[in-house]
This record gives sequence, C-alpha cells and structure tokens, in this order.
Amino acid sequence: DANAIGAKVTPLVDDLAARRVYTIADVDAIPDEAFLDLTCLLAEHSAPLFGREPNYEKIQRSEVRLRELDRSDRTVTNDLTRRVMELLEVYGQGRNIMDATAVEEHATEIIEELATRGVVTINGIDDVEPAVMPNLSRYIAAALSSPPLYVVMDRSARELRAQTRNVTDEGSHRTEYF
Repeated sequence: DANAIGAKVTPLVDDLAARRVYTIADVDAIPDEAFLDLTCLLAEHSAPLFGREPNYEKIQRSEVRLRELDRSDRTVTNDLTRRVMELLEVYGQGRNIMDATAVEEHATEIIEELATRGVVTINGIDDVEPAVMPNLSRYIAAALSSPPLYVVMDRSARELRAQTRNVTDEGSHRTEYF
C-alpha cells in the first residue's frame, strides 16, 4: 500500500503545479504550513485504493488553502505590487485571482497604456513616486478586477492627470500635460 500511495505523490504535485494551485520546490522539504493540506489531498486521492470515494469537499478546501498560501508566499518585489494585491482583496477579488508575478506583468502593461494616453508618465514599475502611488495602485487594481471597476479607473485616471498637470519642473523625468 505504501508503494501505491507513494506513486501518487509525483502526479499530485505535478497536477497542483499545472493548475497553479501550489508549487512544491522539493517534495522532501514541504513547508509546515502546507503539510496538512498536502497530506489531506494525498489521502483523498488515494481513497479508492482503500475502497472508498474521495471526499471532494475536503479536496476543494485543501486546494483553496494551498492556493492562498501559494499566492501569499510569492515574493512581492515592490510597493506598487503589494498595494495592488491588497486592493484586489478590498475589491473582493481575493489572492486567488492573481499572484505577484502576474500583477507585475499586467501593471507594466497598464502603466505603458496610461503613458500612451497621456495620463501619467512613469519610468518603470519600481520608479513610482509616493504621491502617485495611491491613484496608480487603485487604477491598476480596478483594471485587473473581474469585471473591471470602470468608475474607480476613471476617477483614478482623472486624479493622476491632475497630479501630473500640477507638477512643477522638479525633475527632468517628468512631463507636464496642459
């Protein structure tokens, strides 16, 4: 029986990673906070070996917790990404919607789109000025919400335009819009 259960470990780990539920770097070093949920999943997926059906509610609960762990454990490399992820939760999207890597990829695209529209010019995701941060993070989180929160996006874009127009010649990297 141990061999039959052991044979289920790799397919289970591969399946969780493929579905972006939870990624395990090393099955010989499973993080403590994920251990019980992974054990539960292995037991439920092995249930047919012992003549019973898997408990799909337990599987779903464990996968939800693992997905939350996986999303929260990803390294948030900058303040903008952290703020956007927090706002996504405030807007009812939760951490299961998008991890930090995806937020950063989309934020870069959104910042470029805002620059193209003349809303605000930012050199990069790591170069957001503190005064612009609240409106920019609100705009990005609203844009990434499902469905997009257009009212929040419009208000944030207006605020960003107003901030940009009010900028005096404090630095060569800023552009004034009239």
